[in-house]
Amino acid sequence: MKKILSLGLAFAIFSFSVNAQQQRQNTAKTSDTRNAMKQQKADQLKDLNLTDAQKADLKKSNEALKAKMQALKNQDLPAEEKQKQMQAIKAERQANLDKILTPEQKATLEKNKAEKKEDKMEKKTEKAAKVKAELGLTDEQAAKMKANAAENRTKIQEIRNNSTLTEDQKKAQIKEVMKSAKQENKEILTPEQQQKMKEMHKKREGKRRANNITPVSQN
Repeated sequence: MKKILSLGLAFAIFSFSVNAQQQRQNTAKTSDTRNAMKQQKADQLKDLNLTDAQKADLKKSNEALKAKMQALKNQDLPAEEKQKQMQAIKAERQANLDKILTPEQKATLEKNKAEKKEDKMEKKTEKAAKVKAELGLTDEQAAKMKANAAENRTKIQEIRNNSTLTEDQKKAQIKEVMKSAKQENKEILTPEQQQKMKEMHKKREGKRRANNITPVSQN
């Protein structure tokens, strides 16, 4: 139970410190995340020892599906329908991959995915547990922050999937959700914990500066 609670803290802690400047950094962060995911997928395929023919088939398949996904993003469809078609494209990508890979390669790929997922979960759990310990959160506080985090994630996802909103409207609404999350977490934390939180963010900003990343100001 404690492990499950700790997993929700990452987003909750993140929500607490969000302000307007942080919202402007989201585009660059999303780009970095996408690049990291692409690199991760490329690394997974390297372990499969693909033949030249398989590489060519994968490239052809990915280019075709990328074109479909881009065309879908440009269509003015209800969010639910767009999401449904996106899932269909992802399913098609997986089906194509299954046709191209040998049974042995598919087994290796699934094993690698499972190991990476487990490693990622362990790192998140360790990080969240460390934050919980440093702030001195009680299980009740952790549970409340986890519930808030889950609710805010849902709200943000709904906003992002709402095709009736412009990008500026989405950013504005997400900003309001994050602002509300920040206030909710303030009400959960004691003054001492809030001070510890600020100190943790200052340390995080120092690491950002060391990596040439624009720091997030704390208000």
